[in-house]
Amino acid sequence: MIDNIAPGTYHLFSLSDGNNNLLYDEECRRNGFEDSLIVPSAEFVEEMDTIFTANDTIVVCKDSFLS
Repeated sequence: MIDNIAPGTYHLFSLSDGNNNLLYDEECRRNGFEDSLIVPSAEFVEEMDTIFTANDTIVVCKDSFLS
């Protein structure tokens, strides 16, 4: 997932730095692209991953912080 991008259409492409030198060397590069425009979207799906069957078992007494 990509966060913090403005709504709109995007061209998607990628570059691979084959020798990890952060320079554009054609012999060590692989690239790819999507030939259609990309319109990013997101959908919130809530899934419960914990089942609560009782009340919380931790008890905090206010007086215990004073001593």
